[in-house]
Amino acid sequence: MCEQLKTLGNAADEGVFRAVLESTPVSAYFQEADVDLDFFQQVQAKIDDREQKNLFLQELEVCKQRVMKQYYKRFVQYCKMCGGNTWEAMRKLLAFEMDMCTIMLRVNMLKSTNDSLPGELYPQFGELYPFIHDVFAGLSDYDSVMNALNDYPEYRDCMEQAVTQEKGLLEVFKAKKVAYLEECINTQYNLGFIYAYLQLREMEAENVFLMVQGCVMAQSDAARFQLRK
Repeated sequence: MCEQLKTLGNAADEGVFRAVLESTPVSAYFQEADVDLDFFQQVQAKIDDREQKNLFLQELEVCKQRVMKQYYKRFVQYCKMCGGNTWEAMRKLLAFEMDMCTIMLRVNMLKSTNDSLPGELYPQFGELYPFIHDVFAGLSDYDSVMNALNDYPEYRDCMEQAVTQEKGLLEVFKAKKVAYLEECINTQYNLGFIYAYLQLREMEAENVFLMVQGCVMAQSDAARFQLRK
């Protein structure tokens, strides 16, 4: 990915950069998120600088969230336009997805020096929107985020479960998301069914990848142990 960013950053002019983006289905999201040639040129300077590596990764994540915010906005509009069974099936699922995104953003950026940044990235949909966004603005630790969700027991329980079971918060949220996907699939005869099916298949592929990766690491550790003998 870094090599691709370098290629874009070395583009002679903004026209070349935009031509690359406009050839992809997500070009509109990048443009609406104000991700332009200047951004990639600034990022390029930090790719090979070890001292700025963390800053580079953070800026790349911010870029991703800006693009995802535009994607969610368009996708919600599309589902509303479809109406009927599709909107009924997708409404709860999308609300959970975007609330999950909002909470993860707040937790991951607790140490950010820019207090206004997370608020700029929150999706504009879900059970938490817009009321909790203002509450999240002044929080500084994990417990305060959890306490702010007292009126949303489902999300608070997920955060508590991550602590008590020593799991990653994203892992807990993904497990919870499966129930929403299954509920969406059970509706059938709408686009929500297709979306939920593809999401579950993607999760399945991720799980297979993790299992294979674990097996490879185990074999590598076993080989090193044999060499030491």
